[in-house]
Amino acid sequence: MKEKMTSGEIAKQAGVSPKALRIYDEKGLLKPVDISEGNYKLYDKSSLIILEKIIALKHIGFSLEEIKTNLENDDLSSIKEILENQLADIQDLPF
Repeated sequence: MKEKMTSGEIAKQAGVSPKALRIYDEKGLLKPVDISEGNYKLYDKSSLIILEKIIALKHIGFSLEEIKTNLENDDLSSIKEILENQLADIQDLPF
């Protein structure tokens, strides 16, 4: 993998559309790490890891706002930890 990728390259690698990347950028979820001389947004390997986490959380039903909060407050958590915490919260609910 190249050191830095354009938005089209990282989108293709993660299996999302470039439009999704623009939305994630606008919402503050995934910012480019650099801008090329040709004015292309550039992303690195850590960006890909964050993007994969966004995709995984989205697939399990998190809203973009919940994902943003998670990334801001708990960016080192694994998806497994997040699910375990969510399950614990659900189990604590009075039914």
